[in-house]
Amino acid sequence: MQLPQPVTRALLFLLDQIAGGVLKLPQFQRDFVWRPGKSAKLADSILKGFPIGTFTIWRTKDRLRQIKEIGGLNLPAPEEGDYIQYVIDGQQRLTSLFAALGGMPTKGTAVTKHEKIYVDFGADPDDDIVVTDISGKSKEDYTLIKNIRDEEFHRLGLREEHSANFALYKGRLIGYQVPTIEIEKAAIHEATEIFTRINLQNKPLSVFEIMAAKTFDEEQGFDLAENTSALLEELSDKNYDTIPDIVVLHTISMLIEKECSKKAILGLPKEKVIETWSRAREAILEAVDYLRLGLRVPVSALLPYKHLVVPFAYFFANHPNPPAGEMQDRLVDFFWRVSLSGRYSFALEGKMADDLKVIDAIIAGKEPVYDYPVNPTSGLILQNGTFNVQRSFIKAILCLFAEKSPKNFENGTDVTIRGD
Repeated sequence: MQLPQPVTRALLFLLDQIAGGVLKLPQFQRDFVWRPGKSAKLADSILKGFPIGTFTIWRTKDRLRQIKEIGGLNLPAPEEGDYIQYVIDGQQRLTSLFAALGGMPTKGTAVTKHEKIYVDFGADPDDDIVVTDISGKSKEDYTLIKNIRDEEFHRLGLREEHSANFALYKGRLIGYQVPTIEIEKAAIHEATEIFTRINLQNKPLSVFEIMAAKTFDEEQGFDLAENTSALLEELSDKNYDTIPDIVVLHTISMLIEKECSKKAILGLPKEKVIETWSRAREAILEAVDYLRLGLRVPVSALLPYKHLVVPFAYFFANHPNPPAGEMQDRLVDFFWRVSLSGRYSFALEGKMADDLKVIDAIIAGKEPVYDYPVNPTSGLILQNGTFNVQRSFIKAILCLFAEKSPKNFENGTDVTIRGD
């Protein structure tokens, strides 16, 4: 990676680059979440000539998952083979200014009205001059902030006394310069690490979010985030609605590399992930059906570990036929060993990778070798039986109860076990 190069850019130049598809907003993590009031504060700082912070831009040929539209405006895609510039710090600021100065709504956690941000010429200059509430104000004293850039004063119907401030604000907006740091020749894991370190006050990027950006391929129609969301919706229909997205990624990594450490996942080739998706998806669906119907764990909330889906998905990806006889007994034995021993309570990725040797032995029709004991006696229950529904051991006991079709104490009807 080359050392970052600090430069100064005109704010409106950056916004024009977004409109032209040259500067892209990578969809690493969150939707747009700024409320109009916060965006108005940012615009207020600009019109007053205050600094609004530094922007960090990553120049690369990598094609990442990116925001395709803002406020209903479709952002053009860059030419194939061209370098792309991604905003890795300042995305929320640029999106809010792009929407406010374009007079368009934005969508994030809620529909937010960025098309209704105004400049109040009747406000005291020491107060907020950019506002969202214009109730009780005269139409001759305010205008949309987009008009500061796009319109001439005489067309807006404002009081003549506001002409000087209009010219002042227009000049500040057009001439507003922002410091930018430009990064070149950085790998995606370096760029996302920079993103995470810059945004320490926010939730760090997850491995899934990084891989969703890295593996996105518009030409092949592959979007890991959207595909995973659709798969988790299918699982939800089966009452397995608490399976996290990282389980899907761990399954893909296990099928490709037989390990799922963060380093292994981030090193997965994009094409391998795309190629493995369908196989992983089908295997996860089969694993969940087996856990529901074969082991009679009716809801995912009862699973001692959500990651039990991973080794079972690995089994079904490599053994297309339903298990029977000794193979079935060995799979059941494996489930209860993991569940009652607390095996996945720490060092999860390493232990799952080790457990693939057990699954491989089961597939090969051999007796697996375990390096940890489980002694299912009454003493084990006495040692571990303090009730806490979050504990894997207690969930395992509840799985046993669920298998016996529990009855309502009052009327003898079947108890319907749900996620709650």
